[in-house]
Amino acid sequence: MYHVKTYQNSTVWEGTLDATTGTMMGSGKSTPESQLDREDQAELAGLRDAKVRLAAAIESAERQIGSRAITAGLEERDGKVVYELKIVSPTSVLPVTVDPITGEIRPGEPEPYSR
Repeated sequence: MYHVKTYQNSTVWEGTLDATTGTMMGSGKSTPESQLDREDQAELAGLRDAKVRLAAAIESAERQIGSRAITAGLEERDGKVVYELKIVSPTSVLPVTVDPITGEIRPGEPEPYSR
């Protein structure tokens, strides 16, 4: 499953997609921009200012780390909006942040992973 948030026409749509087929699971939820909480409004403002698209941030981080992302999204951290990714390897999950303005990639401390 993929949990997805999209923004279009001043509305955020949030829902779940089947990872195999890409079909929508259920109808999801639409929220007008005016009804978003402060964190979501800050993230949306950060998205508007982004020079680097999320797909490009994922691609760059995967290439630099040498493994695949399993999650990615826009998050507010300490008053700044960043792309937050989790990249998985056979032995760990590496949290990575990518600056949406500069594209700077900052790996965090690996988290243990076991299958």
